[in-house]
Amino acid sequence: MEERREMEKTEATIERKESLANQSGFPYIIDFTEQGVYLELADALLDAPPVLPALVAYDIKRRGISSVNSGEMVLRLRQKHSRFRLADPQEEKQVDAAVYVTIERGAMEAELTILPPTKDGAALAAQDILRMIRESWGVTHGIDEALVTEMAEEAEVLLEYYKTKTIAHGTPPERGADATVTLLFGTERDFKPTMLDDGSVDYKKLNIFTSVKEGEPVVVRVPPQMGTPGRNVQGVEIPALLGNDRKMLKGKNVRFSEDGNTMFAEKEGRIDFVRDMVVVSDVLQIPGDVDMSVGNIDFTGDVRIGGGVIAGLTVKAGGNIEVNETVECATLIAGRDIILKKGIQGMDKGVLKAGGNIISRFIERCNVEAGESVHSDYIVYSKVEAAKSVVLRGKRGRLIGGTTCAGSEVIARTIGTPTGEKTILELSAAPELRGELNELITTVASTKAQLDKIDSLTRMYKHKGESDERMEMWTKLQAGREQLKLTYEKQQNEVEELRERIRKMPKGKVHIYGEAYHDVKVTIDFVTYTFKETVVFTTMKYKDGAIVFTACETGER
Repeated sequence: MEERREMEKTEATIERKESLANQSGFPYIIDFTEQGVYLELADALLDAPPVLPALVAYDIKRRGISSVNSGEMVLRLRQKHSRFRLADPQEEKQVDAAVYVTIERGAMEAELTILPPTKDGAALAAQDILRMIRESWGVTHGIDEALVTEMAEEAEVLLEYYKTKTIAHGTPPERGADATVTLLFGTERDFKPTMLDDGSVDYKKLNIFTSVKEGEPVVVRVPPQMGTPGRNVQGVEIPALLGNDRKMLKGKNVRFSEDGNTMFAEKEGRIDFVRDMVVVSDVLQIPGDVDMSVGNIDFTGDVRIGGGVIAGLTVKAGGNIEVNETVECATLIAGRDIILKKGIQGMDKGVLKAGGNIISRFIERCNVEAGESVHSDYIVYSKVEAAKSVVLRGKRGRLIGGTTCAGSEVIARTIGTPTGEKTILELSAAPELRGELNELITTVASTKAQLDKIDSLTRMYKHKGESDERMEMWTKLQAGREQLKLTYEKQQNEVEELRERIRKMPKGKVHIYGEAYHDVKVTIDFVTYTFKETVVFTTMKYKDGAIVFTACETGER
């Protein structure tokens, strides 16, 4: 009879446990019996969540169950015993519902489990749970209060205890902006013609390179930025993350700011971005011809052209211009020297203008201006101006036709032709002063013409009567004439002073180490001599107001 009662009691207990587990989803049950306190796992009967030893240990502690062998309990749980004895028989105590919080993922998440009350213990309101989470478990940041409230209501009303949910999320730190390296110059070469303001297109102006000035910034690096700090669920600040770094570019002919974040061009010239390197070069290399596929060139450094230059194009360089092949009727302007390995066929439209020397094998029908000297084998029907010398040496050494002006000397094997081609040579030690003198002489002539006109008007008003109106006009003309006369006299004095300065300067010379033919006209300073016959191996120079001839002083033959 006793055995039957015990069996019925056991069956009832199992039925109650199954019903309770099925209703509430409890993962385990702590059963207080006369034989002792037992723990029974619901997952042995139902598909309940796994039991965490730490949760069971906390539950045992808050229920006040004594004499529990914690080590053995953990072992039994790991071995998944469905029912085992926890402790000696003892009275079940009344306790209120409680909360259990686990901190996960490096304190970036917090999970909440609400434990049920025992006997007639009280359930917990949402605000009580939130207070416990903060004060007892130290979770203060990123709490989902709505979810906690929902779990509290489900536990109190539906008895859904032991449900574990993530109720707090930390704020991860944000990474700052990555470092940037920005090129301040264009790298695209579209070779498109330039659109002009009037809507037309300049096919001679193409985008074939980018120029840069000395000291101009060409690359800027912005260092990586610090991001925004984060905060874990326990309120501890997580340091912000620095953006990814990017090193400054390397360069050639460049310098850097003190902080290393700005790159400057160290010289004027062409700038390119080649193989992750910024290259500044004061030499622009054109491997072939300068034609319509290249267009006009305007470069601050040297320009070296492997081919020639076709008609109608312009090449400007702040430094030297070197051309390997023939230049057609084009315009070449250099801040320093122009070197033409062959020469130029100008067709009366070509222009060579250099701040330094011009060196060309031949010059035909071209306008030439050199800040220093011009060197050539032969010059034909051209207008040549050189601040220093015009030197013709080589196989021909010939100067034919046109006008040649030099500051110090002209050296040539042959000047003119046997048929008497008109060839003009002008020499002045200071061509810039001569130009100033010519302008001043023109101004003096204009002032003299105004004086003559005033004299004519003055005589007219004087002979036509002496009315008050005419006398007033005559007085004004006389006053204007006196002022203009003073200006005229001052200008005349300036002309004489300038002429005197030019006279005191060393005089130019013409060295003919071959022959000069008739109709060659030579002006040295203000004295002009025109050849009437052929002259050979001679030097012409100014002396005592005249041009004199001596044996050629260059010693060439």
